[in-house]
Amino acid sequence: MEKTFIPLGQNYYFEEKKNRLYYKALPINLGSKEKELLKILVESKGKIVPFDDIEYKIWGNNTVSNSTLRTLIYRLRAKLEHKLIETIPNVGCLIS
Repeated sequence: MEKTFIPLGQNYYFEEKKNRLYYKALPINLGSKEKELLKILVESKGKIVPFDDIEYKIWGNNTVSNSTLRTLIYRLRAKLEHKLIETIPNVGCLIS
């Protein structure tokens, strides 16, 4: 059984098949929306993902406030001790 781990830097790894985040060998618990956000960012690693794209991929055509999206990014970033997620104000996010 092949596992695909994507290194994110600073000893963090993302397991694609199970949508799981690991620090060294320890799994980090993520909420469903946090997993979706991380997956979106990992799939576009090194590229800026516009906030509009993130909103659409996570919430579909439902309207969400900027603070909802900001809170989601903040929650995910809080679980990654290092600044792996970079925010470009008024544009989007990326994992470098």
